[in-house]
Amino acid sequence: MKVAFIVEIFPALSQTFILDQIIGLIERGHEVDIYAQTQDDPNKNHPDVDKYGLRDRTYYQPLYPRNKFLRLLQALWLLIGCFFRDPILVLRSLNLWKYGKDAASLRLFYSVIPFLGDRRQYDIIQCHFGLPWGAKGVAASYSLLVRFILLPVLFWFVGRTGPVQTKDFYRTAAPIAFASLAPTLVLTAFRYWYPTLNPIVGCGVAAVLTATTFLAALYLIPEGRYAIKDLKDLAIVLKSGKSSE
Repeated sequence: MKVAFIVEIFPALSQTFILDQIIGLIERGHEVDIYAQTQDDPNKNHPDVDKYGLRDRTYYQPLYPRNKFLRLLQALWLLIGCFFRDPILVLRSLNLWKYGKDAASLRLFYSVIPFLGDRRQYDIIQCHFGLPWGAKGVAASYSLLVRFILLPVLFWFVGRTGPVQTKDFYRTAAPIAFASLAPTLVLTAFRYWYPTLNPIVGCGVAAVLTATTFLAALYLIPEGRYAIKDLKDLAIVLKSGKSSE
């Protein structure tokens, strides 16, 4: 199998579990490529990094300047050299209407650069996300190729000490829980008022009520509206993935 690992930092001394996964696949005869934003201290490496030649398997995106002016100047220079290597992918990364601030900030453009030119085919894409989702831009770059829908994609969310607390997870789950409870109440009332309705008609009405009430309940909550937007974005990605077949 051909496996792509998408990470934020590689190699990193503190992330031996990622290293173990990569080495395990290589020892079993699989082909592994690694895509990362940056690397840790080059003078402090696990010995297996050199033993298995992992640096030769790793592709990095260019340094992303924090200064907007320097970022724009560098992007213009990179654009001259990168555009003709894969013009469609470059233009997708700059699509402001579809990707909003991620495209406007040039983050997507910087993150697609490792994928330009030779488009490698993979059987599995393994994405390791840490908080606060540092590898998001790198992962999004591969999604721009509209291929990952056709592949098994594994996401690893790794928590670390930071501003995220337990209550944040409950707050995230609350809109869905509320939206799920609302259809239950509506269907209970519907069953009470129309107890003898034809079963087939009743199932159809119940399906419409469930979908309508669920979406309406989500829309009433700010976090729920974000969830609806995520569903819309997912539908767009799925549609573009099918159209590329």
